[in-house]
Amino acid sequence: MISLSTHSQSATRGIAGGQARANRRPHDIEEIISLILRWGVLISAAVVAVGVVLLLVTGSTGRAPLVFVPGRLLPDLGQGPTGPREAIRGLVPPQPYSIIALGLMLLILTPIVRVAASMVVFLRDRDRAYTVITFLVLVVLTVSFFLGAGAH
Repeated sequence: MISLSTHSQSATRGIAGGQARANRRPHDIEEIISLILRWGVLISAAVVAVGVVLLLVTGSTGRAPLVFVPGRLLPDLGQGPTGPREAIRGLVPPQPYSIIALGLMLLILTPIVRVAASMVVFLRDRDRAYTVITFLVLVVLTVSFFLGAGAH
């Protein structure tokens, strides 16, 4: 009798475990997406903070010194990098404006990575409709990022 109840409990646990796995899957996907967004924001904020600290410590944007104009609250910072290539080139030697721009680009890329992760999930699930829709959204976001970056 003990072995029968143990077997019964095992079977029940197996069924419940399967249901738990099935129920856990959307939660896991949401958790992964949440982690992507959370880490994307934290990493980009850290990169921007490094750039700001470097700007304050060096007193230069990497292109020109900070110029304080009488009667203005903020200094004239000049022009920063206008695209991803220019921002990456400004990392060696480190230029504060390039580091700040890179942090902002990481922040903009975070939702794009989130959409790409969703597309991988839909591909894995073989959900054609959502895969196609997500792919189109990913194309629009990516094209917008690069068109916007090159607009300056």
